[in-house]
Amino acid sequence: MCSDPLIQNPLHSYISKIIKAAVNVCNKETGVYMKEICLIILSALLIGCATMGTKIDENKLTQIKEGVTTKKEVIALLGPPFTVSLTSEGKTLMTYSYTKATAKGSSFIPIVGLFAGGSNVYMQTVQVLIGKDEKVEKYISNNSKDSVNTGLF
Repeated sequence: MCSDPLIQNPLHSYISKIIKAAVNVCNKETGVYMKEICLIILSALLIGCATMGTKIDENKLTQIKEGVTTKKEVIALLGPPFTVSLTSEGKTLMTYSYTKATAKGSSFIPIVGLFAGGSNVYMQTVQVLIGKDEKVEKYISNNSKDSVNTGLF
């Protein structure tokens, strides 16, 4: 399991400059979260592993009851959300997000990495809709695993 590689890596300042430059390229024509996702993927490729957000315990989600659980109880259970949005109906949408990218071993093999490099990405998103009465109206949980190839083929 990887910890925060940016804190442990002595080349942090050099690598962070590379990542920031690459994120600017990634962010030119992308959406709100693409900057963070590009950062995670690039970090994984340069360092080996990168995470963003806090992993959500699936067992805690079963404790959320629509129409019963309050906003404060959700925050106590899952922690502070990654983003909070207000809908046109005056409801609150809290989004929890976790992303982990791990470089494929082939990325570190000289020459082979150019053709078969990349990273494995795990993303977890939970969205909780809070009504005007401060109770959960609905929640959605999505988990996905993907492979990002950065090689020439």
